[in-house]
Amino acid sequence: MKEQLLSDRVRGIEPSGIRKIFDRVPLAKNPINLTMGEPDFDVPELIKDAAKAAMDQGRNKYTPTQGIPPLRQAIAEHLKSNGIPFEEVMVTAGVSGGLVLSSLALINPGDEVLIPDPYFVMYKYVVGLAGGTPVFLDTYPDFKLKPETLEKAISPRTKFLMLNSPNNPTGAVLSAPEINALAEVVKKHDLFVVSDEIYDRFVFDGNHHESISTRDVPTLILGGFSKTYGMTGWRLGYAAGPAWLIKQMITMQQYSFTSANSVAQFAVLKAFSCDMSKEIASLEERRDMVYEGLRRLGFKPTRPEGAFYVFTPVPPGHTSESFVERCIAKELFVIPGDAFSQKDTHFRISFAASREDLRRALNVLEALKP
Repeated sequence: MKEQLLSDRVRGIEPSGIRKIFDRVPLAKNPINLTMGEPDFDVPELIKDAAKAAMDQGRNKYTPTQGIPPLRQAIAEHLKSNGIPFEEVMVTAGVSGGLVLSSLALINPGDEVLIPDPYFVMYKYVVGLAGGTPVFLDTYPDFKLKPETLEKAISPRTKFLMLNSPNNPTGAVLSAPEINALAEVVKKHDLFVVSDEIYDRFVFDGNHHESISTRDVPTLILGGFSKTYGMTGWRLGYAAGPAWLIKQMITMQQYSFTSANSVAQFAVLKAFSCDMSKEIASLEERRDMVYEGLRRLGFKPTRPEGAFYVFTPVPPGHTSESFVERCIAKELFVIPGDAFSQKDTHFRISFAASREDLRRALNVLEALKP
């Protein structure tokens, strides 16, 4: 009887494929946890000291729904310095908060949202919760959305395109020519874009992040501090875009999250003074370590150009779930690819872990190699 009280909108929502594996980690005796997109470095001392000072100064109350003015100004200046166009900016409860608010503000029942596949686990469910229909765009094998694939998927019901570069789970990064080609299709069909750019600082091999917003495309930018500064638990992000949308998202936040964490907002003002280049360089080295190690073992990963992840085909004869279960039996915790995709062919490793854990992981995978 009690389950009959559940709304139709939540009946099709399944637990996160990431969290299902992550929740099993504490049951292992000596786990190798490569599940979460979470840096292994700590929050810089400058930011932690600012958080302590904020608490001591009584900055523990509600803030304006859209975020404290100094932080909104700092985010705006940061975006302008990187050539990102926008009209308004607000502070959100992580990028996840921005995804929820933007989906509720944009999607009507029956609207279609175009989502390149593979995708972050939240995308398809937040679209469904808002009453929309996710339309998945196959980007295998190189995980780059092609303009012809985008063109074919557009219909009269298309509401917007969801982009994520650098990408979770694949580490794919759209280059300037690739962004240019997609922007031409978007402008031809007068599409709106929601661009999840949480990994914008994590681009390797001397390249840099390209945002479709700089191509005269109407865009909502979703960004944050969690990954760059090792503060995933602080839940602090931002949304920047057209005033008509940000205004409505602020109203929606009043009736949902109320506001982002107050202490975190004051503390993260110091983030703009922190140099994270060493931490990012260290992650690039670990990318190389895992990618080359997998290739040496006979796996066939696609080389990630950014973010924290290597997305690798499972050995022949396995589904992603069956292969991950073999890994877990040896206390290696990775994520099955079907958590991120309509296909069931890959598994995701997060290389944002210690070198020792990554070495242990490669030793386990050697016993499971193709």
